[in-house]
Amino acid sequence: MSETTDIGLELGFLQDRLTFEADIYKTRTTNILGRRQASIPGYTGLFLPDENIGEMESQGIEFQLGYRQRFGDLNLLVSGNYSYNDNKIIFIDEVPQAEPYQKQEGRPIGSQLVYKAIGIYRTQADLDNHINYPNATVGSLIFTDLNNDGEIDGNDRYMFNTNAFPKSQFGMTIGLDYKSFDLTMLLQGQDGAKFRLDNGFDTGANGNGLAYVANNSFDLDNTNAILPRIRPTGVAAQNNDFWYRNATWLRFKSVEFGYNLPGEVMSRMGITGLRFYISGENLFMIYNNLEKYGAGDPEFLSGKGGTYPNMRTLGLGLNLTF
Repeated sequence: MSETTDIGLELGFLQDRLTFEADIYKTRTTNILGRRQASIPGYTGLFLPDENIGEMESQGIEFQLGYRQRFGDLNLLVSGNYSYNDNKIIFIDEVPQAEPYQKQEGRPIGSQLVYKAIGIYRTQADLDNHINYPNATVGSLIFTDLNNDGEIDGNDRYMFNTNAFPKSQFGMTIGLDYKSFDLTMLLQGQDGAKFRLDNGFDTGANGNGLAYVANNSFDLDNTNAILPRIRPTGVAAQNNDFWYRNATWLRFKSVEFGYNLPGEVMSRMGITGLRFYISGENLFMIYNNLEKYGAGDPEFLSGKGGTYPNMRTLGLGLNLTF
């Protein structure tokens, strides 16, 4: 069951040539199907049936700004939009955690327990001057002792948002009409999705790794590398916040250029409409903050770039109406 509070605003200026819309919402969802985990721990081997006990809250804001103007035979239309959405868990019957910063409640959906990385062991002195986990070596990541108990273990992991879904999405549409010609362009982007860089190099058909990782990982000849050593083991290999990056990108999503045959010509041909057009989809990236990693299309996040990307498509066609 969901209860939503929504506040909207619509404004028009210059005889509605300039328009503005804003929408703010907050939704509280209750009775989410879930299982009681704190009541009967999993180690007992007993499982209660799912119940409608979960609660979450989501909120967001959306803006849209538009402008249209006529300059003689030229019509111009520009429209931009932006949305921001976030959520958090209000109640889940989770297993009691050792530390308060490990709770899922109050954190976004998709959060995971990870270690907090604060650097790389570059020398023996670094190992001597930090609290270390078992088998820590030069080239591995340094983790924080969050609970200050003098050791690095699972209780030093904290709940960190690793969600691959964006928090912000934005776009712009530009439309032009001049006599029998028309042009439409769409820009599209997003921000806030989490990308996890993968530093693995495996054997077999799926053994490809990133050149960025190979060229920037720690080794004895590159002790100032920006990445730790490749594929550690033990605690050093556990999930941590070092590898996560915010994905921010803007794509030239689509364009279409068309020409409508003049009315007098169509009358002589016995038709009511004929339009020729050329179009393109997923033409190129205008901005991509993940480009240096070489991990492929940022819209389909993949730690080693193994996900099939958006295909660039070019089209040529006509619309005929009798």
